[in-house]
Amino acid sequence: MWIWLIIYVAPFLLAVIKLLRKRKNYKQQKSFQTWLYIVEIYYISILLTMVFTYFETGVFWLFNSEEGFETLLTRFFTAYALYQIFILVKTKLDNSADIDSYTSLKSLIELIKIYTPTKEYDVIIKLINQYEAGVMVENHAMINNHTLELFKIIKETNPKSAQYHQMLDECIITLEREIQILGMSWTESIFLNWGK
Repeated sequence: MWIWLIIYVAPFLLAVIKLLRKRKNYKQQKSFQTWLYIVEIYYISILLTMVFTYFETGVFWLFNSEEGFETLLTRFFTAYALYQIFILVKTKLDNSADIDSYTSLKSLIELIKIYTPTKEYDVIIKLINQYEAGVMVENHAMINNHTLELFKIIKETNPKSAQYHQMLDECIITLEREIQILGMSWTESIFLNWGK
């Protein structure tokens, strides 16, 4: 019984202790992120192992199970593998949708920048309206909120203003940074992605 209590509680207590300690430098931050990842996969895998065991034997708590250690360990690693596949697929799909959103606005800005020096403002307005028609379907945005905010800035800024070109450059820098951040995301951990 005590061994199961230690198996269930020890990683959680160690995570709380690490969380309460202040992360002052890069090495401590890296250590915290590693420990958070280990705790996440440990508890999710244990929980899924308990669910699998319940469906197969009718016993939820592993310490009440009469199954052998090898069977429980096999279920644990199966649960871990399924969780990793789920996280990988979900993160990749979410990131791909965000990258598509950022890339579509970046393409619009690059088109606008072609017509800005020649002062073809009617073409710029037409491009903005076409983009808006393509991303707004029945008053619902087909792009993420951050991209929508940047688009509103572009739409509401007068193309004839002196700061227009600079604002477009700033938007491109922001979009490129967001795309780079998504490329560096943790695809194996929900908690680390939330903290990003």
